[in-house]
Amino acid sequence: MNDEWRATYRLQVNGSFPLAAAESRLPYLARMGISHVYLSPCLQAAPGSDHGYDVTDPTRISADLGGEEAWHRFGTEARRLGLGVLLDVVPNHMAASEQNPWWDDLLAHGPFSSYRTFFDVVPERGARWRVHLPVLGDDYGAILASRGFSVDLGSGRPRLRRDDRTWPITPSSWRHFFPEGEFPDALQNDLTLVPAGEPTDEDGRRYGLAAAAARRWLDARREAAAHGAREVAENPEHLDAVLEEQWYGLHYWKREGEIANYRRFFDVGSLAALRAEEPEVFAASHARVAKLVRDGEIQGIRVDHPDGLTRPREYLLRLRELLPAGMICVEKILENEEHLRRDWPVDGTVGYDFLSKVNRLWMDGQKSDALSSIYADFTGHSVNLPKVVREKKAQIIEDLFNADLGRLTDLALRIARSSWRTRDLSRAQVRTALLSLTILMPVYRTYLDGRPVDPNDRDVLTGVFAQSRAQAPGVDRAVFDFLEECFVGASGDPARRELVDRWQQMTPAVTAKGVEDTAYYCYDRLVSCNEVGAQASALGISSEKFHEFCHHLAENWPRTLLATSTHDNKRSEDVRARISVLTEDTARWDEALQEWMAMNQPAWRGRAPDRHLEYLLYQTLVGAWPIDRMRAWDYLRKAIREAKIMTSWREPNQSYETTIEEFVASLYASPPFLASMEKFVAPLVLSGRINGLAQTLIKLTAPGVPDLYQGSELWDLSLVDPDNRRPVDFDARERLLERLPAMAPSEALAEWDAGLPKIWLIQRALELRRNHPAWFGPGANYQPLTARGSRVANLLAFVRSDSVLTLVPRFSHTLRGDWGDTRIALPPGKWRSALSGSEAEGEVSPAVLLRDFPVALLYRQS
Repeated sequence: MNDEWRATYRLQVNGSFPLAAAESRLPYLARMGISHVYLSPCLQAAPGSDHGYDVTDPTRISADLGGEEAWHRFGTEARRLGLGVLLDVVPNHMAASEQNPWWDDLLAHGPFSSYRTFFDVVPERGARWRVHLPVLGDDYGAILASRGFSVDLGSGRPRLRRDDRTWPITPSSWRHFFPEGEFPDALQNDLTLVPAGEPTDEDGRRYGLAAAAARRWLDARREAAAHGAREVAENPEHLDAVLEEQWYGLHYWKREGEIANYRRFFDVGSLAALRAEEPEVFAASHARVAKLVRDGEIQGIRVDHPDGLTRPREYLLRLRELLPAGMICVEKILENEEHLRRDWPVDGTVGYDFLSKVNRLWMDGQKSDALSSIYADFTGHSVNLPKVVREKKAQIIEDLFNADLGRLTDLALRIARSSWRTRDLSRAQVRTALLSLTILMPVYRTYLDGRPVDPNDRDVLTGVFAQSRAQAPGVDRAVFDFLEECFVGASGDPARRELVDRWQQMTPAVTAKGVEDTAYYCYDRLVSCNEVGAQASALGISSEKFHEFCHHLAENWPRTLLATSTHDNKRSEDVRARISVLTEDTARWDEALQEWMAMNQPAWRGRAPDRHLEYLLYQTLVGAWPIDRMRAWDYLRKAIREAKIMTSWREPNQSYETTIEEFVASLYASPPFLASMEKFVAPLVLSGRINGLAQTLIKLTAPGVPDLYQGSELWDLSLVDPDNRRPVDFDARERLLERLPAMAPSEALAEWDAGLPKIWLIQRALELRRNHPAWFGPGANYQPLTARGSRVANLLAFVRSDSVLTLVPRFSHTLRGDWGDTRIALPPGKWRSALSGSEAEGEVSPAVLLRDFPVALLYRQS
């Protein structure tokens, strides 16, 4: 297997596109020049899962994908074609469902389960050990009163049923389903609940043996048990008494943020967090992955959401032991100027940091104020993004993480009460202080782990404590002093360790939900900025800052992934590339907005217009045009629910949503509006495509490993999931690829609309990487090139290994091909275009290098 990481290609495998379908596309990927297939999670997930992140059994390949046999065939074909495999692995969480035997066992046996230490359950102090499950569609009492529960014996042991969901009934409660006198006293005594607390080995064995004995008895007396089960379920008082004996409590799903006492993936109650950094849990949850590595069936691992783990570094060290030479890349969101931790034994990130930087190259940062004014005037919304972020984080904490904040407060108070110096600290003030610290965190999290505090973490905490003291004047200074000592002070106190660990796990969840999934749907000045891992306020980037970032990658992370589209994108790369063109002509954008607002006023049908929604809709149509009405409405429905202003997933406002749906329908039924939108978009299309080609070439030649998301080798005008998970027409792409080998640039450009220039560029660049891997791999240097003249701001160029040169235009919409007096001095030697075959040397105009194709890729001949 070739260990050269030339390029990865992400495939979303699921029941509709299983491993057999993926296998059939491997020859196409190999011909394009891909070196490694990048697969979404492949371990057994919940039935019907379309993403694979809800793993139920990490010990086997998903049956929905074809199971072990399909995996074997896929791997065999990949090896035959010389393709490696990068597998997406989910260490942080599993599905909290009956299909997950570990979770089911935990609910059945509570603290005596073999999997008690696998899941991060926080028992209530002074109460019986219990998992609180917010899974019901109504209040528990209402369902019980309406006899909405039943007891199911179909599996051979009693399970509580509500509609299509079931939960185990602990063996000690099975006696309730036998007629009086028919449940043996001896067995009843065996099944008496073990006292609360840590079970001894003897207790555990007794409990396990008792459960097995009860199952045998239940099998023998099925008929009597069925009769008893019906009687229990028909008596609310009796059933409630039985359910009170369970190791879990069932609650209305809307109470999740108030009552869930197990760590979740963000706020998703159906995904229970694993403690994967623990050796026992790691070994069990990575058993199949370990075999894939040992058998040489995967060459790399993509780690999903490492920030959810208690100690990410410990987990990654263990993973590196498992995969000593392969690639490990982490889905780590890096905020602002944050850098990936150098002590993490990984090859880099999954590429959101690169996406954030390259995405801003096509935005004219000098138009920031103009766009802010247009946005504020049209919508009436705040342009103060930090204020919006603080408000939305606070809202998210109160709605979704109230219980988590409460537990942090309780834990901090127990620590405070243990010392006479801090015994009188106010609970309300401690809660307010923790809330403020969480809201003001400028990064996803810190990584305090008992070792000396990292300087980066110390800087973050110093800043956030200073801000919190200033912005929470009602909180005594002693409260912040106490918390700061807990966080950064040298202490081996387990309670302080737990406080820090749990806070560090809550901050990324709050940021992800509060910023990316809420604020980014409320602050829409330029939505191409609003991307995972990006900053909505960061409009534009200088060539110098971009070169500085690429130099950092070359020096520190030469095998990091370079992404421009992912399955988590708010908008695909080509949608963003087109929307960013709006910054080049803000006056025209403003005029169009005013025209559309007046033209579409009747579409509100006398209702109060939602200008924020209207502004978002127009940008969405500009970026994704042509887009049909249903796709536009499906996107908007998700956007307005995520914004949580007028409607939400928790409390859908049907009247408001109907108003918006009718507004969208009216626009699509308006020929004047459709004609106006078509006219406005038409001149942006070519400029957006040139931006798309430019960022594609940069990705293919910058330091790191280029990553292509499925389908994005042609123009991809997708929106947020599920829109970006639509089926890909691989047959059309294969037909285009077959035509490429002898195709000249002019022939590729003749088929702009088909997307031929993009796949043509990708194939040519990957061919160059395949023929000269040393020019791009680890050790290959990165050297910016500068130009002189009046159009230098419209040019970005760099050289790798003194041998291959990338040159792309910026702001082509206003440049219009006029380079004027601008010249760029090529490094010494003769240079040949890998795209057209033309040659150049010395000082030349960019117009010469871009004469045959919108971007230039040259290599040194001598």
